[in-house]
Order: sequence, then structure tokens, then C-alpha cells
Amino acid sequence: MSSEDIITAYQVAIPAKQEQSLPGLDKELAPGTEYTKLEVWDDKGKPSLREYRGSGKLEGKTAIITGADSGIGRAVAIQFAREGCVGITISHLPEEEVDAKDAKRLVEEAGATVNLFACDLMEEKNCKTLVDSHISKFGKLNILVNNASKQIMCKNFEEIDLKNVHSTFQSNILQMFAVTKFALPHLKRGSAIVNTTSVTGYKGSPSLGARLQFHERRHYQLHKVSGGTVGT
Repeated sequence: MSSEDIITAYQVAIPAKQEQSLPGLDKELAPGTEYTKLEVWDDKGKPSLREYRGSGKLEGKTAIITGADSGIGRAVAIQFAREGCVGITISHLPEEEVDAKDAKRLVEEAGATVNLFACDLMEEKNCKTLVDSHISKFGKLNILVNNASKQIMCKNFEEIDLKNVHSTFQSNILQMFAVTKFALPHLKRGSAIVNTTSVTGYKGSPSLGARLQFHERRHYQLHKVSGGTVGT
């Protein structure tokens, strides 16, 4: 293969099939996930991976990132820390404690103080307690990242378990509304809410489509990030 044939520095080989029971652990993934490197191209058009370097964009800020023990959420937490975020609350399920502790270590190495909060956000009371825990620890909230969600695969529509549909809406939509509701009183002018969605939201998935529509113009910044397929 010549250098002209190389289209990306990221791994392109499809890894061997792996199965884990929900919610799954990042620690058990093989190969491991790359969280801190971005693709760059040299003058000859050859790609390589380089450690992300922050530039102080979030200096002095604090953030709540749901589901940040692994996957997209963990990557966001690390990059926020590298951008100068001083305090980050990471929510995670109790059974994801191993991943959460690893995420805490990586984020603290990047310079931020971490508040781990183990809970199931499908219970409304936990959404309020999450926000209260962050404010108690850091005294303010500048950024809310609604990242926690799940997907339960079903190849045949006729075989869909409606309990899974209800659970998915509760996880992906209702908890996002609840966390945002309790966070709003603490988000001052210039603060930001970031909702991770999915390209699936443009392809007819009812829950992710609803997640895309969760936008209301107020005095804070509201963003949605629709990522492509990500192994988490």
C-alpha cells in the first residue's frame, strides 16, 4: 500500500466480535479505545495521530458530563480538562465503577478535579441529586453535557420488546429532560448545554429524533453533537 492509499491514521480493521452484558465495560474492549489523539495531516498528505493539546478555552469552568466513565463521555471529560476545566462531575452506573475510576485517573492527570457520582439517571430523584452533588463540590456549573444513553439492538421489528422501547426512551430522553431541569437554575448567562445525539436520529429512530429536537433558545448556548458510529 502506497502513502496515497492511506485515508486515515485511525484503525480501520474491524475488530473481532465481542459480547458483553449491559451496560458493558470499556476495560473489557479489545482493542482498547483511543481517547486523546486527533488525526493530523502533514504537507505530503500523510495522516498521523497526535495528542490533543488544549488552549485554555474552558479555563476556570466546571462541567457535569453524564455517562463519562467510558466512550464519548470519557473522551469529552479528558479534553475538557486539557482545555482548562477545573471541576468535572462524572455520572456513571454503579456497575461501571471500574471504568469510572479509570476515567477519574485520566481526567485528573489532565488537570481537573473529578467528582464521581454513581447512580441510575432513569430515576428522577437521582438527576436532582447529581446536580446537587456537583454544586456542593464545586459551587457553580458552567457546562452540562447530556451524554448518557443506550441502544438495544433488534433486527426484526416484529420481535421488538416494548419494555426495551420504554426503557430506551426513559434512558435517552426523559433523563436528559430531568438533568437539564435541575441544572438550569445554576446555568448563568454564557453557560452551555451539549446534547450528544446520533446520526441514527436522522434515520428514523424515534428516541434519537426526539433527542435532536430538544432545543430551546435561552440565555445559554445549546448544542447538539451528532456523532457517527462509535464503538463504546
